[in-house]
Amino acid sequence: MRAIDSISIFLGNLAAWLFVATGAMLTYEVIARYALNAPTIWAAELSQILMIAGVFMALGVTLHRRQHIMIEALYVRFNPLGQKLADSLTLLFIGIFAAVVCYWGFDIALDSYLKNRSSGTMLNIPNWWSEALVPLGLGILCLQCLAELVRVWKGSRRTGSGWRKPGNHEGHLGEDDA
Repeated sequence: MRAIDSISIFLGNLAAWLFVATGAMLTYEVIARYALNAPTIWAAELSQILMIAGVFMALGVTLHRRQHIMIEALYVRFNPLGQKLADSLTLLFIGIFAAVVCYWGFDIALDSYLKNRSSGTMLNIPNWWSEALVPLGLGILCLQCLAELVRVWKGSRRTGSGWRKPGNHEGHLGEDDA
């Protein structure tokens, strides 16, 4: 489980830096286009790929840190067993969804690779670069679901999101709450 957590945390930290790079590229593009009248041919397309990478790479750590949106209206009324069951059903649903999309996403990326599909832009980036990020991110999410499911029943996973007070940003990327 620690290996899965470590991979998720590493990819989450990488995702954060990819978002910083995306912001820098788009800022440069705006300055180059409007202040220097010299637009780039690469900034928009590369920033889209980095944003896709960031979103899918952060899925596992977001689950590990319990930072997905959770509606607690009913959940807080459950007893501890009810909360474990609710957490288990949620994790199973997320895990099954992630596994199905990972399977089909891999098939799509492989097909693009084998058929040498590309973006058709001036950069002509291979489509599989961005398409492969989907099964990668959802594969990590699926593994993280399994790790969290084990934690639920071992009693080492905090149930719900009540362990984090609103506005408390402890447990951000890089800290291990496992």
